[in-house]
Amino acid sequence: MTATMLLVGIAGGATGATAEKDSSNRGPAHGKSVLNGGTEFYVPEGNDASVQADAFEAAGLVEEAALMRELAAQQETVWLTGGTPEEIGATVSETVAAAKAQHQVPVFSLYYVPGRDCSQYSSGGATSEAEYRAFVDAIADELGSTKAVVIIEPDGVALLSSEPWCGQGSGGSTGTPEDPEFVQQRFREIRYAVTTLGAQPQTATYIDAGNSAWQGLDDYDAFYGDPNLQYGIVNRLRMAGIDQATGFALNTSNYRATEELIAYGERVSKCLYAVRNQPVPDIEAGYAPQVGTPCPPEEELDAMRVRKNQMTHFVLDTSRNGQGPWVLGDPATDDDAAAFTAEYGYTTADPEIWCNPPQAGLGQRPSTDTGHPLVDAFLWIKVPGQSDGRCTRGIAAADLPEPGFDVVRGMVDPVAGGWFVEQALELARLAEPALLP
Repeated sequence: MTATMLLVGIAGGATGATAEKDSSNRGPAHGKSVLNGGTEFYVPEGNDASVQADAFEAAGLVEEAALMRELAAQQETVWLTGGTPEEIGATVSETVAAAKAQHQVPVFSLYYVPGRDCSQYSSGGATSEAEYRAFVDAIADELGSTKAVVIIEPDGVALLSSEPWCGQGSGGSTGTPEDPEFVQQRFREIRYAVTTLGAQPQTATYIDAGNSAWQGLDDYDAFYGDPNLQYGIVNRLRMAGIDQATGFALNTSNYRATEELIAYGERVSKCLYAVRNQPVPDIEAGYAPQVGTPCPPEEELDAMRVRKNQMTHFVLDTSRNGQGPWVLGDPATDDDAAAFTAEYGYTTADPEIWCNPPQAGLGQRPSTDTGHPLVDAFLWIKVPGQSDGRCTRGIAAADLPEPGFDVVRGMVDPVAGGWFVEQALELARLAEPALLP
């Protein structure tokens, strides 16, 4: 999963917001929150970190085993990425039963939209809209009245086939310009997931909205590609059915710092509130971003008070953001590609700072105690220790020592989702706050 675009400045954002006085503890008016101060999230038994801890103990590696044992005790999201309706239904049913037995709330990530990740490292998904709907239906049937959280389609809203850096349409490379129908289809699919899963009485749905270093709030001109005009994250969320969801999710599988994410998420929420009575763009009528719309200026958003019961809530993936994002060179003077070339000696257009970056650490532990009125929870949506993919850093294949080689780590990284023990240990050792006393 990638993040390529940043048109947002968040310096000066209100990260320590205080909500207006409120006698209620419920979520936003348009959604429902199943989370409260006593929520305990599901921890699968026998997860990768637990297995790794056993292996370290058997090898006499005491410190490493202790780190992995503590990592294994944290909330872990169950990703729903493929299979037949019967198979995915069985996965959900087993997870729900296990969570109930432990008196915990399971967290799922629905990741099966057609053309997901522009067919890059995390490619896959359903082959048709009908197949996707059947997949969602099977999940909803098994959730029933169980209390659960579902993150809906990481990158699904933030990464559309219309974008020039994608060049993909519905799972296959078709060049540019892309057929607008692929964009229309994407929003239909996500709206269907929101309404179908949200119809379950105790399922909280959060639409993934990328991260604070990706999409700007307003529609914009990318100044290249066909089409060059792109929707900002606010209109994308509106077209995806945010008014029917519990809220949105930020930083899935990424490394942005918590304070930065809260400032960005608060601005998104405030803009959604500010434009709540404006018509939602009709994507079915045509692809037509309007540059500079729909949000008020950032200074107005920052001055706007937080309305806990009226503004859209959000959750953050803090699984790997304890040390913040990978910074190459001097961010004030260098671009990532130039800094990467200077440090590693390879020419690249994109060093993939989001892909298995060095020196990352675990972040805030999963909790509903976030200290912010709009942030429902810190969650570990990405499973720490699972690879982001085989990171080739945008280097031409002919220049690599071997296919798939990561020049930063000096190895071929595991495929996306594969267990990456070196990274797991690095994350645990650099955790902030510390994983062990």
